[in-house]
Amino acid sequence: MQEKDLIQEILDRDGVNYSIRGSTYITGPIGFRVNCLDRNYARGELYSDLMDTRDEGFTLFQLPSAVPAVKLRNFIRSKLVRHERLNARDCTVEEISQASFDQINEKWHIQSKCQSHIRLALIHPKFGIVAAMGFVLVSGSWYLNRLVYTDKAVMGGASKLLSSFNSMKDCPEIITFSNNAYSDGSVYSKIGFTLSGESKDDLWYAKDGRLFNRRMFQKKKLHSLLEKYDPDLTEVQNMVLNGYFTYYGPGTKKWVMPGNR
Repeated sequence: MQEKDLIQEILDRDGVNYSIRGSTYITGPIGFRVNCLDRNYARGELYSDLMDTRDEGFTLFQLPSAVPAVKLRNFIRSKLVRHERLNARDCTVEEISQASFDQINEKWHIQSKCQSHIRLALIHPKFGIVAAMGFVLVSGSWYLNRLVYTDKAVMGGASKLLSSFNSMKDCPEIITFSNNAYSDGSVYSKIGFTLSGESKDDLWYAKDGRLFNRRMFQKKKLHSLLEKYDPDLTEVQNMVLNGYFTYYGPGTKKWVMPGNR
């Protein structure tokens, strides 16, 4: 099934009213678009689309076609379908293993697995794990590197998880990032983070319908990774020479909050 057809099938099945503008499906204040990976995306192109739609009054989520269909389905439903609402006060917080954290992320988060040093889960007595949060220590600073929900909406869930982490660790600040492709970052502002910066693009490479992080292709590594390599060309030019497309995503936001020290 094509990504466009899948979006329409999800919206129709859940009884969501929508309009179609080109390849974008608009449902009230939210729009969805799957970007095919068979062409080059210029720097700033997807960020400009994001700003244009914001001026028009809706938030655009732009997902690459490399996202598996089941994750696309879960993502759209998480944004639109009215889930059973739970209260965080009815849940407990427990530290979980990396294996359990991986399972939750593989099923429910658009980015799949995430390695974290501390992994906290919100446990409901009836539904089990309904949300989880991961933290990683990098160069002396703690980063919130994953927040994931299941198909349950938990009032105060993120705040309770963050409070539990603060009670465990003594740190001057906590840093996190939100990806403009599928989040406006508002969940972080609601739990005490302050926006400290925003990038307008993040470069990936695409080939055969797959996305590759550019960190895999630093220029010093290219001669051993690519079939064709020209030292007089830039990293991007060498990648294009080998049949890769440039995919400049719509950027990220950086959020910071004071810690407990």
